[in-house]
Amino acid sequence: MLGIVGDDITGSSDIGLLFSKWNFKTEIYSYEVLDKLNKVSSDVLIIDTNSRFDDRDTAYQKVKKATRKLKELGCTTFFNKTCSVFRGNIGSEFDAMQDELGIYFSIVVLGYPENGRTTKDGIHYVNGVKLSESVFRNDPIHPMEEDHLVDILQKQTSRKVGSIHYSIIQKGAEALKAEIELMKDKYNYVILDVESGECMEVIAKAVQHYPILCGSAGLGSYLPAFWANKEKNDLLKGVDLKQEKGVFIPNGSLMPQMKEQIDYIVDQGAVDLILHTENLFTEEGYQQEIEWAKEESQKYLNEGHNVVLRSPYTPDRIQSTRKNGLKYMGLDKVQSSEYVSKALADITFNVVNELKLKKLIIGGGNTSNAICKRLGIEGILIIDEIDQGVCSCLSLNDNPMLVILKSGSFGKEDLLQRAIDYMNKVEGGYENGVRESGVSSEVK
Repeated sequence: MLGIVGDDITGSSDIGLLFSKWNFKTEIYSYEVLDKLNKVSSDVLIIDTNSRFDDRDTAYQKVKKATRKLKELGCTTFFNKTCSVFRGNIGSEFDAMQDELGIYFSIVVLGYPENGRTTKDGIHYVNGVKLSESVFRNDPIHPMEEDHLVDILQKQTSRKVGSIHYSIIQKGAEALKAEIELMKDKYNYVILDVESGECMEVIAKAVQHYPILCGSAGLGSYLPAFWANKEKNDLLKGVDLKQEKGVFIPNGSLMPQMKEQIDYIVDQGAVDLILHTENLFTEEGYQQEIEWAKEESQKYLNEGHNVVLRSPYTPDRIQSTRKNGLKYMGLDKVQSSEYVSKALADITFNVVNELKLKKLIIGGGNTSNAICKRLGIEGILIIDEIDQGVCSCLSLNDNPMLVILKSGSFGKEDLLQRAIDYMNKVEGGYENGVRESGVSSEVK
């Protein structure tokens, strides 16, 4: 069994989807249920630590405990899934897995060509643009201002980090494996160049038997080709997902890709509700905002409209939110972001339960974690691919829901619309699509 530790829920579902496509039964569980997790029936078992925004020590302890549980449950191969541009507690989380397993060598592959992430001569690129010049340079929590992956990782770990460039990989799997074996005694982490899918095939063939793999989800598309085939099962058999209401889309991501996708569905007729996040940091403001958002969302969903409930994107609104978080509650920018996610989770909890929704699309990793936790979703089973790196999942609880957990940085502008269309098709209830014109409901 393959055991994966992911640092957020959308990344966990991203890599899980790739194995699921090869008919490997793939389940994801939250870190909070580790002590209750004593038996599983999956081929791929993923623990979401939700540790990207934690401090280094907390992230280390979470990954160490998650790795221990995976080992106890019978996993023999391990994958430390991280952000495809190295945001987060990369060094401490990689170190934690090595320490728990007592194995001090890991292969690191951050490239994900299908999603525009490539590495050449150790330099990382996003859609052909150097990482430091990409949209991730302005990430509100983890601004990425360097390009060389060895340097980025080396600053987060005292262990030795090396790299293997494309000139070796292009010689084939045997040559690559020989180079890796030479480097095992010198380095604890070896980062591999990735320029194309052909590179990934060579890498997967060469590294398939190594016990610890780290990095983006990309390898998940290629490793299963070297493993035993699995038969496909109907994972939704007997599950009632019919619903005649619109699709609810709470979103906390501030990534520009997510904004484009929301703009697209609003142009197609979705209702756009913009949360007044500046008002959330007083008790009265919080309650008023929660009540307004709940009532507006329910009204339009009951009428059959698709509804986006989101944070504002404009820099002045973002700064005002952070300013008020510090002023009224003493929160830093990370904590303020988490508090916004808490508000979205509270609203979603009320909307889902009062309308008895069975379908939900959530934008942003931190928001996905907060909402799943608030809804009592402790585990999910991966069902179908919606797009590269985006999947539908069935919640593993008493009242199953079909959920799509979407990273803010993935997908073309029509992705959310295709996700809505998928939801409508699977449930077979609400078939009228979206309204002809968008509705903006920011002003109360």
